[in-house]
Order: sequence, then structure tokens, then C-alpha cells
Amino acid sequence: SLLKVLFNELKDGQEKLEKALKEGEVAVRVAVEESDKEVIEEEVAVLQDEYDNYADALNRTKKNLEVGIVKWTEFEENYKEAEQWLSQTDAQVQSYNKLQNGLEEKRIALERFQLLLQTLFDWQKDLDRLNMKAQTLLENCADTRVSNAITQMGTKYNTLLSIAKEIM
Repeated sequence: SLLKVLFNELKDGQEKLEKALKEGEVAVRVAVEESDKEVIEEEVAVLQDEYDNYADALNRTKKNLEVGIVKWTEFEENYKEAEQWLSQTDAQVQSYNKLQNGLEEKRIALERFQLLLQTLFDWQKDLDRLNMKAQTLLENCADTRVSNAITQMGTKYNTLLSIAKEIM
């Protein structure tokens, strides 16, 4: 909402600038001294430059906010998916933490668990991608929730990996 207010003020500023430019043209025409004309033209040019710089900065700010919102949403979605995956995988890993009755059951359980363990190792790439998205997001918005969340995610992953190695 603050951005909308600033853009509305930008329109007001444009109108005031146009009025100042017209007044400057009139002042240049009626000025007798050449040096007075130059001063007026320079002052009007400065006003135009300041307005243009302000408008550019405001547009860049708007763009950065839009990009930040997209990155934040993307990170949140990926983070929720990662949390869900970790939770499901944790349950799967824990399900192997029981004794098997026969040799054939042990062999089958071991083969399945090795596949699960490989999936767990492979997921490190997904965690790294999520971490990169978090770092990119932190460049635009320094929110400690992002860094805390990604740190917790890494801790959960490493804990799950340790548990899986112990079960193995």
C-alpha cells in the first residue's frame, strides 16, 4: 500500500514538474541576462533529472518487491514439500528399525532399506537446491526465519541420515 501511495505521489510530482518546466520556459524568455537564462535552464534540468532518478528508483523498488514475493512464495512451497518428504522418509526409515523373523525377510528388508538409503543420499541435491533458493531469497530480504528454517531442515536431514546409518 505504501508503494501505491508513492506511485500516486509520482503522478503529482510529474504534474508539478511539468508546471515548473513551463514556468522555466517563460522565465528564460523574459530573462534579460544570458547568465540568468543559463541558471534557469540548469535548475530546470536538475529538477527533471531528480524526478527521473526518483521514478527509476521507485520502479526498481517495485520490481525488487515483486521478485522478492515470487522468490518467497517459491521457497515456501519448496520448503513445505521438503518438510513433507523428510517426515515421510523418517517414518519409512523408522519402520526398518525392528527385528526380522527369517533370513529371507532380512534379505528383502535389507534390499529395500538400501534403496531407501540411496534415495536419502540422493536427496542431498534437493536440500542443496533449497539452500541456494534460501540464499537467493536472503539477498533480497534479510529475514532470520529463512536462515533458521534452512538450518533446521539441514539438521533434520543429517539426523535422519545418522539414524539410517545406525539402522544399516
